[in-house]
Amino acid sequence: MVEALLEKQKQEAINLVQTLPLPSFIYGQGMGANVSEIDFNTFFDTIGDNSIICNEQSKITAPVCVIVKNLSDMDKEFIKKYSQNLVSPKENKILASLFTSPQNTQVIIVPSNTKFGVPINITLHGTEKIVNQNIIIVVESGAHATIIEEATSTVDNLYQNQTIQLYVHENAVVTYNTIQNCGLQTYRFTSKRASVKKDACVRFVDALSGAKYNQLLIQTNLEGERANAQMFTVYYGTKDQLFDIDTQTYHLCSNTSGSMNAKGALHDASRILYRGNIYVQKGAKESVSHQKMNALLLSQNARCDAVPILDVNNDIVTCSHGAAIGQVDKNELFYLQSRGLSKKRSEQIIVEGMLNPFIEKISDIHAQEKVKNIFIQKMQGVGLE
Repeated sequence: MVEALLEKQKQEAINLVQTLPLPSFIYGQGMGANVSEIDFNTFFDTIGDNSIICNEQSKITAPVCVIVKNLSDMDKEFIKKYSQNLVSPKENKILASLFTSPQNTQVIIVPSNTKFGVPINITLHGTEKIVNQNIIIVVESGAHATIIEEATSTVDNLYQNQTIQLYVHENAVVTYNTIQNCGLQTYRFTSKRASVKKDACVRFVDALSGAKYNQLLIQTNLEGERANAQMFTVYYGTKDQLFDIDTQTYHLCSNTSGSMNAKGALHDASRILYRGNIYVQKGAKESVSHQKMNALLLSQNARCDAVPILDVNNDIVTCSHGAAIGQVDKNELFYLQSRGLSKKRSEQIIVEGMLNPFIEKISDIHAQEKVKNIFIQKMQGVGLE
């Protein structure tokens, strides 16, 4: 029965890849991502039995109390409940391609009331031209979990395509940390979606430094009273990197709360496209939600486009949104230089001071230090001491 269900999902997804259009990369007047360099014909070569994902490239290590399996090892009820609930292959061609090999979907289950002091580690190291990854994470009621994901790539890895479906049940707490440090030849597409139930909390912390093009789409659905979602995105761009970020919080129940925060620095001709969307359903009274984006432009050719959106359908809410785009403060720079520091070193200190508070949102000290070192190395690569 399981084999027949997965085969049905596979064939449906293959048909959708052949018929659905690509998602739009135009986000408003004068705002969009140039994806003309992406060879989508090659991108979709790896569907069905040709999907490239293997244990050598996608590894999950977890405490013994955590269940780690493939979707093909789960029962029919689990597959129907979780495999396509948050992300559907019917949405667009890119997402559909990830469902053409459901047998490769990885499953993580944190049992009820489980708490442990070490993180679950997810490592994706792309070595093939195209690598697909689809993960379902179920954190059962009362459980607490910390997840650390690290994405890297070799020069041979041109495309990474990933979805994370995260189900956070009542009274559960999850922190999902991502360190993205792919090579600058890689185009990376990531969709993360979370269902957050009553009295549950999810926190996404994304540290982005690599990839030529990084599309990161995060959506949280707050589905029970006192559900909470927090998103922190920190980025540092150089050369012609493009960060394409879309964060969304859906308040679908009363007394829910959320925050979306992005902060980063851009050098050379790097660019960020940022959308932050707060949606409050008509009956979701007493909801609290905030969104803020900050970008520091370190060169004349760096660019930031930000579109914060509020879609509020009742009056009994507290919501705010905003974006701040600027350059290094001349007074701060002068002060540091007056203390004997070079201009380059002074600029680095200012950038570090801006980014480190977000890096320190990562819930593991070793992962924090790794990100700080990655960012410092990038600063050195553009001539900063």
